Amino acid sequence: MVLAATPKLPYSPEALLARGTPRVYTGRELTHLAWPLGELGASWVALGGHGDLRALASPAPPLPRLVLAVARPTGAPTLRLLQTTASPGLPEPCAGVTFEAAFPFARLRLENPLWPLAAVLEAHTPFVPGDLAISSLPACQLTLHLRHPGRQTQRAALLVCLPPGTAGQVKAWRDGALAGLSWTAPHAKAKAAPGWELASAWPAALLPGEAPAAGSGHGPLVSALREIGDATGGDYLILLADMPAKQALSLPLWLSWPACGKFPVTPDNASPRATLHYLAIHHDKLTHDTRAFGEALHASTLPAAVLEAVSGQLLTLAHAQGGIGSMAFPWFFPERARDFASTIIPEATNLETLSTALLSLYRDLLFSGEDAWMRAPWQRLSAALHQAITTLDADGDGWPEKLPTDGNTITRYLSAMRAAEELARQLGEDEAAAAWHRYFELGQAMFDAAHFNGDYYQTELCEVPDEPSGASRVDQLDGQLESRLLHLGSLLDPDHLEQAMASIFERHWQVKLPAQRGRKSTQPKGEAGLASSVVGGKRAAPVGCGQEYRLASQMFYESHLAEGLSLVRGARDRYTGVYRNPWLEREHAEAPIEGQHAWSMLLAISDLSYSAPAHALHFAPRLYSDDFACLLVVPGAWGLLRQKDLGEARREVRLELLCGELRVATLSFGFPVEQVVAKVGDQVLLIEVERFGINSMVRLLRPLKLSAGQTLVLDCQTPEELIEDEDAEDAILPTT
Repeated sequence: MVLAATPKLPYSPEALLARGTPRVYTGRELTHLAWPLGELGASWVALGGHGDLRALASPAPPLPRLVLAVARPTGAPTLRLLQTTASPGLPEPCAGVTFEAAFPFARLRLENPLWPLAAVLEAHTPFVPGDLAISSLPACQLTLHLRHPGRQTQRAALLVCLPPGTAGQVKAWRDGALAGLSWTAPHAKAKAAPGWELASAWPAALLPGEAPAAGSGHGPLVSALREIGDATGGDYLILLADMPAKQALSLPLWLSWPACGKFPVTPDNASPRATLHYLAIHHDKLTHDTRAFGEALHASTLPAAVLEAVSGQLLTLAHAQGGIGSMAFPWFFPERARDFASTIIPEATNLETLSTALLSLYRDLLFSGEDAWMRAPWQRLSAALHQAITTLDADGDGWPEKLPTDGNTITRYLSAMRAAEELARQLGEDEAAAAWHRYFELGQAMFDAAHFNGDYYQTELCEVPDEPSGASRVDQLDGQLESRLLHLGSLLDPDHLEQAMASIFERHWQVKLPAQRGRKSTQPKGEAGLASSVVGGKRAAPVGCGQEYRLASQMFYESHLAEGLSLVRGARDRYTGVYRNPWLEREHAEAPIEGQHAWSMLLAISDLSYSAPAHALHFAPRLYSDDFACLLVVPGAWGLLRQKDLGEARREVRLELLCGELRVATLSFGFPVEQVVAKVGDQVLLIEVERFGINSMVRLLRPLKLSAGQTLVLDCQTPEELIEDEDAEDAILPTT
């Protein structure tokens, strides 16, 4: 792989190309960590970097504290609060902690030199792509993993209580196999009674007034913890554990609260208590599915900064209209995304909102493969769009001169024309498709002629305050990204597009942004970042990470790999935990949801796309082509895509489906082949192979329905010169 050389980049090739692994935070990096838990797009509870549960919104509820008691050969047991910050009225905290972030799991390794045990506190929320009800439960699971390396049985006990002074309302309960605690807390957005619940299905659980079994040997531990629990003024829960030599065990806890997010929970999970029962009953499957997804995600061989951004932003996954294809939500939950799109279609009136609605409709066609449902909205949108163009077309030539003339609006308009063409063709309206294509060609020519100044696409007659004509805007080609993500191709002259991408990076990106007067402390100052616009060498205020991720994706699609990786690395260097929370990327007026544009970087680097109408999968990684893997998420299925050189001019492409069903009629990739053998298990598939320049496509003569657990393997014989050329390439990237 070759990274374009430029003297502006401060990062070494090794730093940019290092493959991602789950990040571990220590020391000062723990300061601002807060791992969101529960409820997609509306997390109210987080696990802090020091091991404490904390609220992400007001009013803050009282949240549980965990105290571990470990027996000693002689004397009183060792008691430690399972966090590194003190809490009044509770035992001494742990000596230290390391925080490992690997979505969907956060793991805290707790350090205490007096323990004969290794302790890890793990937190996660169930996450299953395609199942919005499960993935948006207002609940989380906390699991204390204990491992005993010694040679004799070790006794331990875990106390779960609320901080003293807030616990008078806490009540213990038993309900079937569960033992737990209930309490109330202010909750301004609650749709139900403001009750919080915590429970465990651990068989050796004690409530206040209950004694351990005679002869169990837990008496001293229970006495020590009961003294602490009684002092809180409320009820509490104690879990008892016997640790055989060289063994490990896990103590599970579930926490649930009233729903306050956008997504409804299922009727069976309507109350916090019912949610706890659901989690307990389905614990094994939910944990297995969630862990399997996490392992697939982190099996991706993406660059470290990219994998960190992509995985971290799934924590705040929510729907937004701004990112038609660049945000993750429609890929993971397409049915709900279609529901949202159906609400904006009737409200679309002007050319900008009509363009957004049309692109959403086309995205939903690609994801669903069904066109019957979309005929009515298509008729409404196409008529309204034609009327809007006519209204803004002053001279009747087919170009809406009165359209706002910033590049963002116009490139989105051009991508909407291409989407209209493809929608019409899908519905058998060939004459209409040709008409929309003429609109596109005219707009393409007019935009190039009027706005490209030889260096970039400049703003003309822009209505943005303090931004005169001729300005370079960082989002001038945003519509081009949507076009790439929706398989609509290039919108602009290739040479002009190449020059504009280089100019945007050169003009807008700075290794050290100057301080902005009056800006909040969360905004970049003296750090790498992008200016929103540039006029005559003067840069405006910086943009947030969402726009940086979008621009990085554009850079990847247009083969500016070094520049794109530098953008991502610069953004992630601002989110180390020292000054900002890595999983709530809020800068100036930008909402955390903007960070979800990170998903488009995975699609761009892997050049991954899927068309449900054609059952066509495309995969052509731009990095690590000799050994690449990435997560595959399409409506109704997810798994892993791999590409690996086998030596002797052979390359293998594998589609490992881990969940759901996926129909495949064609699979295309970015290298030439001379011969291909396609198999699922021991079954050899009948195929045809076509070559398009350096690209190849395998067509299955009988379309395949791949099920969970199955793997499609393509064993490809490649030309000798391909391997020789790739072996000769170096990653060239000078540092300054």
